[in-house]
Amino acid sequence: MERSVISVDKVKIHGDRVEYFLDIQGDVKRYFNLKVNMFVEYGENIEDVPEGIAIIPLLTNLLPIAWFSDSEIIVNEIDKSFYECIEEIKHGYVDRHKLNNLKGKFSAHKIIDYNYEYEQKSATFFSGGVDSFATLITRLNEKPMLVTLWGTDITLDDEEGWERVKELVVDSGEKLGLKNLLIKSNFRIFINESELDRAFYKYMNEGWWRGAQHGIGLIGHIAPFAYIYKIKQVYMPASLSTVYSEISCASHPNIDNKVRMGSCSVVHEGFDNNRQDKIKIIGDHLKNHEYQFTIRVCWESKGGKNCSVCEKCSRTIMGLIAEGIDPNKYGFNVTDNTILNIKENWQYVWNITEATGSSWTALQNKYKEDEELWKNNNIFNWILKINFTKITPKNRSIIHKIKRKIYFKVVKGRRK
Repeated sequence: MERSVISVDKVKIHGDRVEYFLDIQGDVKRYFNLKVNMFVEYGENIEDVPEGIAIIPLLTNLLPIAWFSDSEIIVNEIDKSFYECIEEIKHGYVDRHKLNNLKGKFSAHKIIDYNYEYEQKSATFFSGGVDSFATLITRLNEKPMLVTLWGTDITLDDEEGWERVKELVVDSGEKLGLKNLLIKSNFRIFINESELDRAFYKYMNEGWWRGAQHGIGLIGHIAPFAYIYKIKQVYMPASLSTVYSEISCASHPNIDNKVRMGSCSVVHEGFDNNRQDKIKIIGDHLKNHEYQFTIRVCWESKGGKNCSVCEKCSRTIMGLIAEGIDPNKYGFNVTDNTILNIKENWQYVWNITEATGSSWTALQNKYKEDEELWKNNNIFNWILKINFTKITPKNRSIIHKIKRKIYFKVVKGRRK
């Protein structure tokens, strides 16, 4: 069977925008939205960035598709540092997903050394969440630039959400005296994510975004800024930790740490810390400083705000309280009823993965460390008793489903 080919015909750089024009031949076409070119906007002029650097945001999103579909990518030119790390990144995917091999091919007409003498020590991806705040605080002495990407969890049509997120991250940068780098990209739209999910879930036991694109698909976007500002190191805040080493997420040290561009390298930061460890880092910092931040964690609500109801908001609220931090000062809306609802959601509503159950167990351990403080508190003492590792979808029995129906009809109905 003839190998599919993805040719990058043109990399158009104009003002603050780079747009990529592809010629796609073969069966690999079905993995793309053929009506859309990938573009990235940087908010400042990037016309001095060479093509071999400017193409990296595209390639970090194309390469996994080529590897899994055994296709060939052909480009005009590529940065030498990035070219030399491509096979290392591929081997990272093989190790991460326990595959025998990945195929695919990459060809460049010109390989050019775009190394530079660095001027800015570091930058860090910054969404305003727990992972990124913990990384920022850990590396604060380096005065890192803060990189925020519109098009990841905030969709390009959610302008209200982006304005809210931009306001929050810029406010954080200003309070800490750090420069914000804001990027807009349609990197999740120019591909056909649902078709990629269907084709390759069996290899990763995970969807395309989490199993293949999350990680280097974001990291590549920093390449033009790394070149302009002569950045030495970029931090990618860890979403997971060593506790979740078996989860098939592509954002992992085995992959992210292999990425190089120009004279810039990447560090997957915070992998040794679980989520509660990170909340402690944030809490210890906040206790010693007067300023307040909004910690943005919610994936359920639009508009860039925390709903203060979903599992992720709830886990963060409980984590902050465990560290002696008032969540109401950092972007959440919490009352005694909030805590009661969290307990009931655990008992009757949420279907929790084993990984999330482990995260709650780490949180519970913090409460148990201070058991004397919580054991007589009728609002909070329930968290000392639940076995979080057993409340998972596969352990939800018929009896539980009956209890859940009664809860919604009787308890919720009575409250209304």
